[in-house]
Amino acid sequence: MIDWAQFREAIKAGLPNAEMLARLRRLEDWLELPPGGALAALEEELKTTSPQPIWECVVLLNLTILREAGIPSGAEFGPALQRLYEEVQQGG
Repeated sequence: MIDWAQFREAIKAGLPNAEMLARLRRLEDWLELPPGGALAALEEELKTTSPQPIWECVVLLNLTILREAGIPSGAEFGPALQRLYEEVQQGG
């Protein structure tokens, strides 16, 4: 997942703020929840946060997951994602 040590260092350097780090940690925890639980957590988060910062974190988390799964960006994204999907469908 996310390299928290590197992210913390970026925050100390004045880059993305601590609020974003906390939000990313919450979203990452939601990955362990069943779909209904994740939806409930998102709805609860939206009571106190506007959608934009949540969306930014979702995009970052998604890109991190794709990178860790070996899915490249650019033109190779589609075929690589399709191969991963097929592996999952075959129980791999």
